[in-house]
Amino acid sequence: MMIELYRDFIRNLAKKAKVSASVPSKDSLDALRKYSDSLPVDFYSVMTTCWPEGDTPAGPYELFSLEDILGDRRFEALLSKGFFLIGHALNGDYLTIRTGKKWASETSVHLVSHEHYLSYEMHPDECAIEIAADLLEFFYRAVEERYMPMDFFCAQKFAQLKEKYGPEKPPAGA
Repeated sequence: MMIELYRDFIRNLAKKAKVSASVPSKDSLDALRKYSDSLPVDFYSVMTTCWPEGDTPAGPYELFSLEDILGDRRFEALLSKGFFLIGHALNGDYLTIRTGKKWASETSVHLVSHEHYLSYEMHPDECAIEIAADLLEFFYRAVEERYMPMDFFCAQKFAQLKEKYGPEKPPAGA
């Protein structure tokens, strides 16, 4: 079952960070439930059954705990525009998952440029770049310590390379 693979990836990342990965608190689950209709099914399942309890490195990014996600001042603003905040890059760019009915079965992972979003008041659609076609690819690359772009600007160049050479995918049956 795919959800077990997600959980295994998250547990590996959490173990390296010396934090637990488990079912979030009842209060956090109740708060997350109101967003469930707009979240990809796999992502919602992962968030409610096995998510890091503290900040957890995932490649060059930090995954936030569910409590920190829901309490972040940028969370509601990004979510209202179709991006669910899950962490950040070292420079402050927002690590997000696409949301909404259009994205119900897809879990593409994006970086939203904090410079463009805050300074120029751009819609995240105008300053977001996909860094992984789906959540499985993101966690695979994080656990295997494969290349992931450090920030939005590197991600733009990486996207050009992916378009030219094709996306990296986990091996079949991984």
